[in-house]
Amino acid sequence: MPLHRFFVPTGLYTPEDKAAISEAITKLYSSPPASLPPFYVVVLFIEFEKGNFFNGGKATDGMARITIEHVARNFTPEYVCSINFVQTLNLCTVTLHANAVL
Repeated sequence: MPLHRFFVPTGLYTPEDKAAISEAITKLYSSPPASLPPFYVVVLFIEFEKGNFFNGGKATDGMARITIEHVARNFTPEYVCSINFVQTLNLCTVTLHANAVL
């Protein structure tokens, strides 16, 4: 089960942004070659108040920390290293950054 956690300042993403991000991540895993059932994919947005995120020892309110875990599923090395999977994940990350309200 893929688990994506987004640690973000309160208000960084709108409810619509969160839904779109969640849908894009679910589509990534529920499409071939992974073809997982959509209900296996979990996306969490963990919000924190401004002044509670530090990067390099300095407070910042325009950053998001994303962690990804895969539990109880073995992907073949060919799948994990496939250009398509990596490019899709990178595209999601670039889209998140471009849409962030800083």
